[in-house]
Amino acid sequence: MLAEVTQSATAAEKVKASVQKVKDKAQNIVDEINVEKEYAEGKLEAAKPALLEAERALQVNTLGLKNQQMYNCDLHKTVLDYVSMISVEVITEN
Repeated sequence: MLAEVTQSATAAEKVKASVQKVKDKAQNIVDEINVEKEYAEGKLEAAKPALLEAERALQVNTLGLKNQQMYNCDLHKTVLDYVSMISVEVITEN
């Protein structure tokens, strides 16, 4: 009976050692991922000001395009108004 207990204990120790190896490998992977995560977060934080500046530039550009479109629309209306007035003057003269 003592021999069986000793055998079981030995087998349990082998399994425990095997599980510990797997646990250590998994912990190493987790540690590497954490290092890469910190590096990536640092890069992201460093890039954030440039991203915000690009967003602001895009908003300004969008506003500029809207203003330009409004200006072009007003200009177009003004030109058509003048053409209409000239057309009316030419028609009334004839």
